[in-house]
Amino acid sequence: MADEAASTVVNRGLDSLVKDPRATQDFSAEADSVISNSRDMAKAGRLDEALDALAVLEKKARQASDAATCSRLLVEMATLLYNAKQFDRLLEMIHTMTKKRGQLKRAVADLVHVCMGWLDNLDRKQQYAMVDTLSEVTEGPHGSVVDLIVSDFDVQCAYIIRT
Repeated sequence: MADEAASTVVNRGLDSLVKDPRATQDFSAEADSVISNSRDMAKAGRLDEALDALAVLEKKARQASDAATCSRLLVEMATLLYNAKQFDRLLEMIHTMTKKRGQLKRAVADLVHVCMGWLDNLDRKQQYAMVDTLSEVTEGPHGSVVDLIVSDFDVQCAYIIRT
């Protein structure tokens, strides 16, 4: 379920809104390996090690402005936490990773988009917490990037409040 959302994360419609710098290095091959290994580690109960491995490569990708890889890694980190049902850590990770210095706008937009897809699967309290976290994340320097997402997000928030 979460993997399906992660596989459709690349928001081709946002390309014109995202003005991240050009990538100086491509980490996609290394990301494939790290993502595969991190999934195996998470299944073996070593979630912290999996998240650490993803975070190390995410930093390299972010510093090299490799938005596609950075996005995949952030979404994978969130997906591992979501699948492990560690909701508080998921919210903390969303907040922490999106506020990193030099974080790529495309990565933030993709992470927000995937997390919005999980709203229907959360209980009421978790929905409100996720809405609050995503609202905080979309404010400030990344706000203009996620305007398209926020309009959909507002509709989902209204849906949550009504039901």
